[in-house]
Amino acid sequence: MRAVGCDVDGEGGPDGYDEKAAVLALAERLTGVRIAEGFLSEAEFRLMRVPGVPGEE
Repeated sequence: MRAVGCDVDGEGGPDGYDEKAAVLALAERLTGVRIAEGFLSEAEFRLMRVPGVPGEE
């Protein structure tokens, strides 16, 4: 995680630290799939709500 720029010590990182960029870099390294800005800005997203476990309420 540190190799891709994630703040593993919880100290906030240096000035200009971009946590979202670090997380995307980690995802890219783990999956091998490059996620470019164009991909995210042109992608269609679908959301859904998953209810809690029955009887838990």
